[in-house]
Amino acid sequence: GKQLFWPSLGSIETTQRPKRTSPTPVTELSPVAQQLLIALLLRRLSPPINISDAAVTLGYTAASVSQAVKALEGCGFVQSARRSRERSFSLTNGPREIWKQALPLLGSPVRRRLRLMRDELPTDRLVRAGESALAEHTQLAEPAEPCFAVASRDWAVRRTEEIPTTDAGTCLVELWRYAPEPLAQGGGVDPLSLYLSLRESTDERVHIALDELLEHMPW
Repeated sequence: GKQLFWPSLGSIETTQRPKRTSPTPVTELSPVAQQLLIALLLRRLSPPINISDAAVTLGYTAASVSQAVKALEGCGFVQSARRSRERSFSLTNGPREIWKQALPLLGSPVRRRLRLMRDELPTDRLVRAGESALAEHTQLAEPAEPCFAVASRDWAVRRTEEIPTTDAGTCLVELWRYAPEPLAQGGGVDPLSLYLSLRESTDERVHIALDELLEHMPW
């Protein structure tokens, strides 16, 4: 019939937050990690940068961004520290140097390319991409077919007939591994994702324009 007041016992029984595992290097960056790194290189995230703010800006969950930060940290591209309840992070070196180090781990954001009729596409959420976007930044001539980028996850529900060859009114649509809108500027995809989407091109004109694109980067 007696009661025992023993607060420390409750403290012992409380489930503790698991400790964060040490970051380890990866051989290829995930789409989330790649887009996050590009956002940092382009200074699209305002310091102090924390996981919650980055998640809102890029449209991911905090858990996805946390895993991306860990991958970038394991590769030596970012450093992070916990301040109060938030984990903040920043680049370990200048953007130009990090870009050169990261290039072997970065892939094309393009999952697939489609040829469609331009007038069948929605007027919203279309961002210039490919040679159309490259022509905006360099001396490359505007292509005969305009090119646009959309996130592949946003395209899954559409049922638009593909066109086999170039024709009047056709355009190219790139289905991207991550949404191009968060880093887009002036109606076109960001320059670093643009570079990655075209660096496997066999067109010499495109490679000359890509070199010009990087030369004008405001690192």
